[in-house]
Amino acid sequence: MPKSYEMLGNLKEDFMDDTQNIEINRPFVSSDLWNLFFVYRQIIGRIYVITLWGKNSNNIQSWKDDKAILQARNFILTKEENEYINTSLHSDNYAPISFILNLAEMKILNAINCEVLGKPSIEAGIQNALELTLLMKNFNQK
Repeated sequence: MPKSYEMLGNLKEDFMDDTQNIEINRPFVSSDLWNLFFVYRQIIGRIYVITLWGKNSNNIQSWKDDKAILQARNFILTKEENEYINTSLHSDNYAPISFILNLAEMKILNAINCEVLGKPSIEAGIQNALELTLLMKNFNQK
């Protein structure tokens, strides 16, 4: 077995097996929440694969050029969020993938809150989170 396949096996042990407990609860969550989690896990797995392939070939490709991440990003993010990434972050070669992951995590948490508390009580929290994100962005630019 090639070394890269052995390392992909570690992905299953280190990450996929850890999420198996979540899959047990699949019947108890909405399809929207499940889809967000599934795509989030897909992005993390794809980053692992890109990094592994790049390490083995001594040429790590940017996550921004990966078609699988682009497809997942288009599913999980709004048009406006994708436009921001394409204009602001895409020009920065060192833009962190954590920006997309953080947005995905916020959406997952929002979906959980909506299921537990109901949508109206969450909308104010989303607005506050967006305003905080913009403030942090402005602060980091100074």
